[in-house]
Amino acid sequence: MRRLALLLTGLVCVAGVLAVPQETGAVTHGANGRIAFESDRSDEFEIWTMRADGTDPKNVSRRPLWADWDPAWSPDGRRLAWVAG
Repeated sequence: MRRLALLLTGLVCVAGVLAVPQETGAVTHGANGRIAFESDRSDEFEIWTMRADGTDPKNVSRRPLWADWDPAWSPDGRRLAWVAG
């Protein structure tokens, strides 16, 4: 019985983690002060930017059915590059 309880607890924890939208890969500010990051908030991993205070999120990759990740600002902070799947 104890094993079953531990197994069910583990499954609930895994399901909870999988249900949380994933947002990773935040990088430093660009010259415009925006932060770039990858997110699956639109059901596909795409590149987004937002202000440092978390407002004004913008999807900059907008490529349905393709995964985009690992954003990086150019050295001057004016252009954004990322890996496209």
